[in-house]
Parts: sequence; C-alpha cells; structure tokens
Amino acid sequence: EDCGLQGKRALDKRLPAAVDLWDLRAVSVLVAKLFQGDGCVHRGTRSVFYATSLQSLAFDVRRLLLKLGLSATIHRKEFAYHGARRIGFTVNLLGGRVTFRWFEQLVGRHLVGRKREDLAGLVADYDGTPTLQARGTVDVIPASVALAPLREAISKAYASLRTGCRALGISYRLLFQDGRKRGLRRDTLSYLAERLDSPTLHALAESPMGWSRPRSFTLEGEEATYDFEVPGAASFIANGIAVHNSHAACYGVVAYQTAYLKANYPTEFMAALLTSEMEKTDKIVQYVEETRAMGLRVEPPDVNVSRAQFTVAGDAIHFGLAAIKNVGATAIDSIVKVREADGAFTALDDFCARVDLRLVNRRVIECLIKAGAFDSLGNTRAGLLASLDQAMEGGQRRQRDREEGQVSLFDALGSGDAPKAAVVSPAARVPEWPQEEMLAFEREVLGFYLSGHPLEQYREVVRRIGALNAADLAARSTGSRVLLLGQVSAFSESATKSGNRMAFATLELVDGSVPLTIFPEPYRSCASALRHKGPVIVKGRADDSDKGRVVLAEEIKPLEEAVANGHAAGGAHAAGNGNGHGGGQDVAHACRIRVSAAAESLPTLLASVKAACYEHEGRTPLFLHVLLPEQEVVLRVKELGVDPASDLVAKVEGLLGAGSILVEYAGRA
Repeated sequence: EDCGLQGKRALDKRLPAAVDLWDLRAVSVLVAKLFQGDGCVHRGTRSVFYATSLQSLAFDVRRLLLKLGLSATIHRKEFAYHGARRIGFTVNLLGGRVTFRWFEQLVGRHLVGRKREDLAGLVADYDGTPTLQARGTVDVIPASVALAPLREAISKAYASLRTGCRALGISYRLLFQDGRKRGLRRDTLSYLAERLDSPTLHALAESPMGWSRPRSFTLEGEEATYDFEVPGAASFIANGIAVHNSHAACYGVVAYQTAYLKANYPTEFMAALLTSEMEKTDKIVQYVEETRAMGLRVEPPDVNVSRAQFTVAGDAIHFGLAAIKNVGATAIDSIVKVREADGAFTALDDFCARVDLRLVNRRVIECLIKAGAFDSLGNTRAGLLASLDQAMEGGQRRQRDREEGQVSLFDALGSGDAPKAAVVSPAARVPEWPQEEMLAFEREVLGFYLSGHPLEQYREVVRRIGALNAADLAARSTGSRVLLLGQVSAFSESATKSGNRMAFATLELVDGSVPLTIFPEPYRSCASALRHKGPVIVKGRADDSDKGRVVLAEEIKPLEEAVANGHAAGGAHAAGNGNGHGGGQDVAHACRIRVSAAAESLPTLLASVKAACYEHEGRTPLFLHVLLPEQEVVLRVKELGVDPASDLVAKVEGLLGAGSILVEYAGRA
C-alpha cells in the first residue's frame, strides 16, 4: 500500500522515490512481495529471476536488489500472450551459491509456500560442492583490473608464481590475459584474497561495483552542453553552474593547514579535534584511540587542571569537564574561578568548602568522582564517594560561617584556614572499587571507558583472529562480511509481522560501539549468547541504515566457546582480516617473518631470530620477508622448517615487534 502498487495493472506499476529511503529490512520485504507474485525460482537451471512487462519496473527491481548487495541483469524477452506476441523483461540474479544464500537470508524469510521451499532447495543443492567448483557468483572482475594485483600478491607470498599457483590450486595461465578469458569470478578472487591475505584483492572482491561489458546503446536524444571560462573572473560556467577557481584553492589551503598542525602540533591539534566533537560519544572514542596510537597521553578529567574543553597540560591532553554528564557550564565556571583565585584543591573537604555548593551540587560532585576528576588528590574513588556527604556537610557549615561573619581564632590572627586535625580521612580507609565496577561508573558518566576497557585484555586476541575495530568497520563496503569481538551492552527483542522473534543489540568494541540486527533465523541459535556477560564473537555483514553503520549478525558465540570449537577465525595463531574467514585449521602450511632492512643491529637481530627458529625446528616452510624502502623481498629458507608454536611466536615478536610473524594454516578459505 505504501508503494501504491496494490490494484495496479502490469503496465502501470512503478516504484515511488520514497522506497530509496527505506532501510534494508523494509526493502527485503518489498522485494519478497514482488518475487512472490512475479518471481521465479528454477532449480533445474539454478536461476532466480523476476518477470515484468514494464521495462521501467525492471530497472526499479534491479536497483532494489543492488540495495541488498545483489547484482542482476535485465533481459528482453518475447512471449505468447492471448494469441499475440508481447515484449517482456526479466531481472536475473547473477546467480551462484553466495548470491542465492544471501538472497535467501534477506528475502527468503518473507516468501511463503512453494517459492520459499524452492529457494531453500536451490541453496541446499550447493551443499558439499568444493569452493572452486561451485560458482559462488557469475559476477566477473575484469582481467585488466584483477590480474596485476593477483600476481603481486602471489609473488609476495611464494617463491615464484608457479609455486604459488600449485599451492593455491589454480592454473598458471590464469595469471595472464590470453584474450579468451574475460576475468576472474568474484568468489574465486575472494577465495584467493583469503589464502593470500591480500587487502588489495579483498577490496576488489568486496567492492559494491559491478562490472559489465556494454552490449548496445540507444540514442535517447540530444542535449546541449557547455563548459567555458569567464575571462578575467578566474571562474568557469558549466551547464548552468558557476564555480570560482578559488573554491578548490581554499580547500587545498585548509587541507594543508590541517595537515601541518597535526604534524607539528599534534597534542594541541588532537585537543582541539576532541573539543569539536565533544557532543558525539562515538567520535570521542575514535579520536581518543587515535590520540593514543600517536603516542600521546589522554588523562582523565582533573579538578585541578581541566577546564570546560579539552586542554593541553605539558605533553598530555586533559579531558574536558563539559564532556561529563550532569556537569553544567555554571558548575565548571565556579570550579575554575575558585581554583584560579585561591589555588589548587588539596582534598575533597577543601573542594566542598571553597566552591559554591548551590551551583556544584551533590550530583555534580558524584559524577566528577566517578569520572576520576579527584584522582590527583590521592584517595580512592570509592573512598571519596563514601565520604562525600560528610565533606559536603562540613563545606556547607564553613561557607555558612563565612557568610555570617564567624571566623576561627586562627582566621582572626591572620593565619588563614584553621590547621586540620591529624586524623585519617574516611576516604583513605575505603579500598577502591573492583576494576569492572570502576570502569562501569566511568562509562555511566562519560558514555565510554577512559582509564581502561573491559576488553583491553583481549586486544591480542582481536589482532590474532583479525577482528575489526569500529574505524575499520566504517570503511567496509555494504554487504561485506565482518568479524567482531566485543561485549553486548544493550539488548532488546521484538516480533516481526509474521510473529517470529528478532533482536537488536549494541556491541561494545575497544574503540567504540556498533548496533547489531539479528533476524529471526540466526536469533534462534544465538539468543543465549546475547545475554552472555563476557566477550562474544560476532560474524555477519556490514549494512547501512538511516542511523548509520550496522551489522546484520549471522552468528554470535561467547569467545571461550568460539575458540574451543574453532569458530574464531584463526584461533589464537593466525592473523585474519576481519571477514570471518581468517581461519586456521590444525596444520600450518607457512610461517612468515617480516623484518625491516633499516632496523638497527640487523645482523644481530637475524642471528637471534635464526637461533629461535632452530630451537623450534619442524616441518612448516619458513619465509623471510625483507622490507626495503620501496619494495618487499620474499626469501624461502630452504634449509630450515619450523614448528610455529606460541613460544616461537612470542620469541620472534619479542625481537622484532608485534605482528612481525604470521602463521598460515591449511584450508584458509
């Protein structure tokens, strides 16, 4: 009804522009309703297509399929109709195992009856067929685009192209254009990208761009066009749009200035960048991670240093007080004015006695304590919160005495505040909260973790299994497979129109968070994992909604269970690429050690690495990757094989740094 298609004749149907604003689920439902009526699933020819008499509707359906990450072609057909011949059009999925499985997951759940059964049967027909024999898709990447990066990736991974082809199980002739082969199937390239761990090949295989040879064109008409400069005005006009040349020049200047500031004043630049995004929690998390990756320190807020915005103190950035929840501008002004007028605060009692408690109330101070703003005073956060009522009561009494003109004997003698009695503060007797509780309070008042992260201990696991962080996820193309390690922080369940249960959740990552959508079928198997309190492994596909990047979860398992069952990509030995296929098996087929030719004491380092390898001698082939300024040279160490156990990995990384050794496992595809 929303589309206005109900009751329309075949030649009158057209999808409205509003459909382009729908999210992935709504588009999936619409495609299912279209295919339920005029679609066909043919198991005999392994094809899925939509038929219509209207060419414009065929183009609309193809556009909807592209929104779901599915490529399709349009074919013109002539068929018998009531004793005459009629022209029609079919929208054919570029078929194959991967395409049909994805179509079933998104669209099939909304089909009913025979069509749903036929689609499930078509997908099941591919079970048990080897990867390179069962076509995942007939979508082809042109040879002129794919072959050069493929040859480069094989050259880096193997001693020669022929050796690489034998190991990968592909023909040597595949690497060169011979005029007969148009290119490589997308699923073949994806398989090779996994085996070779090549980001360049992954980018080609996962690109949303579809490649097609032009078959013909139809001249629709002629339209005047022009593009000319305006003499003396330093601008040009093209098709009715006037553009001044200074426009591009100004952007160039701004880009140069920004790069200059970041390179020469990194601390000040990142402080300003954090201040500019103070209202956006996800951006703050991302930029704090980037700041730390640059080797800069981001300190928690401090009542003796911080201001409303992020500020630079020495070589560190101090968190802005305005970024703390429930801490308003008037409270911050009161704190800063008192500090600048009378000096730094020495204790919580001193703070409560000096600031205006009508502006800085209990709720404000409690949030400051939880955020770590009093850590520099030397007491535990738990102790400060436990003694807050007593400190505020004393502060209010002293402020009231000052307002009423009552002073102590020491004030009268001009010695300032009365000396404090030599008693132990209640705050000093209270032990600190457990780490998990302290971090939970931080997240409550800041919106994220600052001084640590519950997942910090799993950073090495994230690196080894190739799980993506929030920044990498944002860069992935829509529909690409992803692997995440995180902790479920929010979870809600809802019912579909058909009565099935599905769920929405928020997955906390080390550097941010990502929304998850779990459709009914995967939800049935992972409902318990969504309630798991510890870290979980999530496999799924990236998608875009009106609220930004989301992940359509296909599998969720607790980390311990995933590692124990081998579902975590690569386990704890092989690095992956975030696609959920990083995956090692039991037998390693290569061990690669990377070393920079510019490293200090290179001969000594190589001797130490060689000794470590001889201590772990085994049957796995060993390759040495020497990183030169402009290229990478790969050497096969023929006289030595290794046993790539965790001890060897630890020793090599201790000598050459994290990520300097990579263990590849058989069957990585």
